[in-house]
Formats: sequence, C-alpha cells, structure tokens
Amino acid sequence: MQSVTITPMPEFCPDAKIGTSLSTRWNNWQSDFEMYITASGITDSKRKRALLLYQAGPRVREIFKQIPETGTDTDYDIAKQNLKAYFDPQKNRRYEVYRFRQTTQEHNETLDQFHTRLRTMSETCEFADVEFEIEEQIIIGGNSSKIRKRALRDPTFDLKSMLLEGRRDEQSKYQAQQIESKEQTDDEANKLEQKPSINGSISNSSNVICRNCGRAYPHTGACPAKGKTCNNCGKPNHFAAVCRGKQKQTRSPRYPNKKHAQRNLKTLDTGSNSSSDEDYSYTMTNTKHNNKVNVKVGGAKFQTTIDSGATINVIDRDTFNKMQDRKINSHEHESFRV
Repeated sequence: MQSVTITPMPEFCPDAKIGTSLSTRWNNWQSDFEMYITASGITDSKRKRALLLYQAGPRVREIFKQIPETGTDTDYDIAKQNLKAYFDPQKNRRYEVYRFRQTTQEHNETLDQFHTRLRTMSETCEFADVEFEIEEQIIIGGNSSKIRKRALRDPTFDLKSMLLEGRRDEQSKYQAQQIESKEQTDDEANKLEQKPSINGSISNSSNVICRNCGRAYPHTGACPAKGKTCNNCGKPNHFAAVCRGKQKQTRSPRYPNKKHAQRNLKTLDTGSNSSSDEDYSYTMTNTKHNNKVNVKVGGAKFQTTIDSGATINVIDRDTFNKMQDRKINSHEHESFRV
C-alpha cells in the first residue's frame, strides 16, 4: 500500500492574537487536527494522544501538565476534553456577540464568503436562531443595497433567497464589467492607431507627415523643402505652411497715438491734407523709401506710392470730388461710376 505524506500542522499558540476568542481558536485547531489524523490513517488512541500534544506545541504541553486527572497515555478523548474545558472558560459570549454585530462585508468579498464568515462566528455566540441572526447581519452589514431593500420590503425573503439573489447580481456585474472593459480596450486601441500629428491631421504608420514640407513621408527623393527659405521666419529647410515659429502679423496694428501711426504706415499721398481731424493721420508716408510716381486715373492726376504693401488705398476728399464726374474703366473693361 502506497503511503501518503501529510504536512505537519502548525503549533497552537494560546498567547497570540490578544482580543480574539481563545476558545474559538482552539476549537478550530482541534477540528483541523481531527482531519489531520484521519488523513494520516492513525487510529491508535495512544498515538493520537501523543501526536495531539506534540503538534499542539510546547505551550499547550505546559498547560496540559497543570491539569489534574488527565488519564493515562492511551486516553486520547480525556486529554482532548480536558484541553477543551481549559480553553472554554476563556470565551466571553457577550464579546463574541459584539464582534458578530460589528462584522461587515469586505469590498472584494462575495456574499457567499461573507455568509460563511458569519456562520463561523455565530458558533461562539450561542444564538437561539442562527439563521435569523445571519439574515439580519447580511441586511445590516452587507454591501448590496438591492438585497437590503428587498428584505425590508418582503418579509418572506429568507437567507436562501438572499444568497441566490446575491450570486445572480455578482455574476451579472462581473459579466457587464468584462463587456465594458473589452469596449474600452478597443477604444484605446483605435486611439493609438489614429494619433493627431503636429498640424492636427490624423496619422498612422502608413501616413506620416514630413515636419519640414508638410507632405507624405518618407520621400522618394530629397525633401522638397531642402535648401528653401521659410517665408515666415526666414530660416532654411522648411516651408511657411509647417513653420513652428511665430506667425508674421499680416495686418498693421491700429495705434491710437498719432506718432506711432506716422512711423509704421505707408499710404496714398495726394500732396494735400484738407482735414484737420486726427483720424486722417494715416495719410503720412515713410520717408525712408519715398517711391512715389504721378498717375492719372480718369483724367484726374495725383501722386501715389508704388507697392506700399498696404491692404487698402486712401485718398483725400478733394481727389475723390475731382473723380465724381469721370468714368474709370476696370481691368475687365466694365465701366462704373465713382
């Protein structure tokens, strides 16, 4: 017959875990020891008694020596009863009931696990109706608001129904989390596949934009921007469309101060200024580059600046009045009255 090796039991320490029930811990250890000797195939009372005292540890053997009438070496049952009688007075029923009432369901604990823990604790409380007390503690200390409301609404909602309802809720919650986590993983994968590039377009492994020219990368040859000068910042090897420098100001700022307006604006100059309003100070020219020519429009002669770069042209009222009775042809040869 093949022998089976059983791992020895841990020693029992009666001095550990102050504040817990010594009686409960000894009864649990004794119950484990009964399973241990059954699994080991030990039936002889003398061997069972010796193994009990040996596995219990030196502290228990010291206590056992102080107990009178422990019987002979073959009296296993007497030794077991004497140790139980020694540890049982250490039990405080009021304290055990208090611990039971303070027990709540842990965050990651299932309802079945919570129920098992409550049933184990109830053994030392000596309740008259264990089922009712466990039901009450599940209602008070459980995590499920749904079960709590159902139990308060339906007096026939017993412990068996609570456990069944709890299993269904936990299973459906787990399944929903699996589905939602799968959807979230798919969304994150899609975001990784489509990441916005510097200029805001969507790029992936097969559509990369060159940072210098703004075209698809890699290039079949040299970058089109190589050797070119940016029209925005003046630096080489990139185009203005993808320039990361500060954009040039396309419009001249409006200054309320007349002095600043004279220094920064180029406008049409007619040679006279009939208005005394300071708002017309924009008709001043830049004296550094006085590129003026005489032009004739519809028979009216006046002076203007060539390619001033201004977004609009300004004329004074006198010139405008001279052009009232004349026709001016546009470049599309359509006549219109001014």
